Amino acid sequence: MYQFVLPCILTVFCTVFFKLFGWHDFNFSGMFFFLHGINPLLVLAMFLFATKLELTDKKDYVKRIFISPAMVMAYLLFDYIRFLITGNLVYGLISAESLTFVKAAAIGLVYYGSMAFMSYGLLDLKLYIQKKTEEKLYANKNR
Repeated sequence: MYQFVLPCILTVFCTVFFKLFGWHDFNFSGMFFFLHGINPLLVLAMFLFATKLELTDKKDYVKRIFISPAMVMAYLLFDYIRFLITGNLVYGLISAESLTFVKAAAIGLVYYGSMAFMSYGLLDLKLYIQKKTEEKLYANKNR
């Protein structure tokens, strides 16, 4: 479950930096802005340190990488459908006036690829930390 949520929530975390550095003006303010900055770090910490990941084989590993961006893609599809109905995007990262179906599809493919790549990195980091933690526990147990 964490692997589904992590790319989605870290994407929101990155938008906080867009706002902080003045690259884009999102509708973040007050506690909403704070939660977008702190919650992703908490979820990342839980994923890395408080969960145990069981992989059955290399196919399971690859499947997890390509399935994990599913939540983000579902949200983007929801946002695009909402845009078609209302004419507005939730975060407004792209100007609504220039968004066409072809651009939306291209953005979706690029975004999916980047989220899969992020998932690959996070999965490897998780497995590395899990391996090191287990080695340390095993070493302490055998003392």
